[in-house]
Amino acid sequence: MTDEPSGGLATDGERDLKAALRQFNADAATTRSGGRTARVGEAVIDAALIELSERGYANIRIDDVAARAGVNKTTIYRRWGSKSRLIATALVERHAEMNPIPDTGDVHADALTLLKEIWESLRAPWVAPLIAEATTQRSIGATDEVRTVLTELLSSRYRHSKSIFERAIARGELPQSANPELLLEAMCGPVYYRGLVVGLPVDDAYLKSVVQLVLSGFSSTLPGHSVQET
Repeated sequence: MTDEPSGGLATDGERDLKAALRQFNADAATTRSGGRTARVGEAVIDAALIELSERGYANIRIDDVAARAGVNKTTIYRRWGSKSRLIATALVERHAEMNPIPDTGDVHADALTLLKEIWESLRAPWVAPLIAEATTQRSIGATDEVRTVLTELLSSRYRHSKSIFERAIARGELPQSANPELLLEAMCGPVYYRGLVVGLPVDDAYLKSVVQLVLSGFSSTLPGHSVQET
């Protein structure tokens, strides 16, 4: 999740991101470790994300998170120290629950599985308000821990997701001229716009049509390859 980008040594900023992620990963691991400490951690993480979805990051209050989780607010401050660290840890926790990038040997099947998982992630009620606030910097500044973690998690998932298309190129399913980053963005963009911006329904049939549209122009140009029904 925190591997260095290919193409050179990590910059100071990248090293800072990795150091932060190691700390938040340790916090999240404690939440998953079992026992009373883990149960309290899970209750607080769940409560924090509900508050985030209902109020937005700017309006989250530790008192409200504590009340919803059924714990004393001093418990939260003692373990996480601040609202930003709590939410950052919650993001790492949820990211750890995501499925690995599919690798079945079939680019159409892999792309459809990935797109379904991306849409499921975007449907989480706290995702849209958090991304909106981070993008506009209304309440999440450039140096905020939440922005640090969100940036690294999204970048990591992006790097790993495009490997679906890189492998397809290596197998000969897609031509060498195909751009993995552009393919990934072309596949995810319509889903984000339709589901989050416009608010129209997104179902399996729509996701399948997006994958077929994006891949058809490439796979149909190779001998023996055509758009597949998945």
